[in-house]
Amino acid sequence: MAPRSRPEKYAQNAYKKFRDKAAYSRSMTIDQMEEVAQGKLWSGNDAVSNGLVDAIAGLSRAVAIAKQKS
Repeated sequence: MAPRSRPEKYAQNAYKKFRDKAAYSRSMTIDQMEEVAQGKLWSGNDAVSNGLVDAIAGLSRAVAIAKQKS
């Protein structure tokens, strides 16, 4: 197996950081997040169903939700 390139390592590291932060913010373990997310892109409805987002909304609603949570 060939060693990974620097950009590939960077992308993998960025994914892991994002996954870990997402798991923490969703009160999931890293294993639970990985089981659901698997590095995939999800439609809005599927993301809601899998607990990856709170709601389907635009920027103004996202800001309002963030204000409520802080």
